[in-house]
Amino acid sequence: MKGNIIGAGVALSMLCGCVSMPTFQSAKPMGSAHAYRVHAADPKPIENTLYQFVDMDDTVLYHQEAGGGGVALGVLLGPLGAAANAAAIKSRTGKEALSLRGAFTPHVMQDFSATLLYQPELQPARAADASAVTFSPMLELTRMGEDQVRIGARLRVAQGTPQQRDYLYVLPDSYSFAAL
Repeated sequence: MKGNIIGAGVALSMLCGCVSMPTFQSAKPMGSAHAYRVHAADPKPIENTLYQFVDMDDTVLYHQEAGGGGVALGVLLGPLGAAANAAAIKSRTGKEALSLRGAFTPHVMQDFSATLLYQPELQPARAADASAVTFSPMLELTRMGEDQVRIGARLRVAQGTPQQRDYLYVLPDSYSFAAL
């Protein structure tokens, strides 16, 4: 028995020695003042997804984590069931997004632009500055189950066309759908 425990310990220590820690890309300092623009995200890439905008400025996104026919539908009917489930979620998301339209109207662009004024390393871009960083702030409402909604702040940062990143911070609390 004692030999089995020692053998397991040796095997475990050998396996742990084979694993290396992942390296993460660190943030690069901006150095001098950098030019920026703030504008709403392009709604075109979002049109064919399960996300829907619920405000007129296209800055508040709504989507659901569930709500179709369930996992059983996908398992029983295979790819057709999965497609039917996605269509049901998309339909329900569209209906609920319409019910939220106009009811939830924060001033995302104005609040974000006002916050940037307190960042001395960032300066508003001139019209001809192609190297300016573009910020697209959004709020994201995620329905979790029947009556729980989580709120997150999404920031899309782009510098040139191929370089685009999304950052998301989700509040730790959830709220009822009726409270929105």
